[in-house]
Amino acid sequence: SRKNPLKKVTADSETVETARAGRSRRLHKAFLRWHDPENWPLLREALTDMGRADLIGGAPGCLVPRCQPPPAAGARAAPAPRGKGSGGKGSCGEKRCGGGGVKRPGGPPRKTPGRG
Repeated sequence: SRKNPLKKVTADSETVETARAGRSRRLHKAFLRWHDPENWPLLREALTDMGRADLIGGAPGCLVPRCQPPPAAGARAAPAPRGKGSGGKGSCGEKRCGGGGVKRPGGPPRKTPGRG
């Protein structure tokens, strides 16, 4: 309806633009699901375009890691490129990528209850 849902909706309510199709919608969804590794390439590109490359990296305040983590064992992915000098390097070309996960803000890691 493109009406502002935060105020009373009437026929002459304030109009709010929404992302309905294309790249804009994909980008909005990617920012909502920033923790999903499939969205990281799009987020890296968008953050760089917005001048917020400081949010890319492995530091605690960063949103996405600099490199893409290796795919999970059961996941379907394109085969890794085979070429000279690509052995043991991350997707960004670094020897030790450090992109294994995103450090989320908050306290220390949760302790799982011990069994037995």
